Amino acid sequence: LYLGMAIRMAHDLGLHKAAEKWSHKDAVALFTPTELEERRRIWSACVIMDKYVSAYIGRPVYIHERDYDAEPPRVDEVSTYTGTLYIV
Repeated sequence: LYLGMAIRMAHDLGLHKAAEKWSHKDAVALFTPTELEERRRIWSACVIMDKYVSAYIGRPVYIHERDYDAEPPRVDEVSTYTGTLYIV
């Protein structure tokens, strides 16, 4: 139930779309690099959880790869836990 709500909310926010080239009317980028990476991480979490839950309960996946063009999180920007802070 909650995963379905999260996926629908992510769709409503456009997290399934690549947003690197989105901009305001004055050609200023709509999202900062940090925000873009956060969008990628949230969408990837939705995709992974959809596959996991679908396999667990034996139902088909809700998210198909043909339905989104968002990139996965970048390996060089993956957080590392330092004890108290996440460094990106």
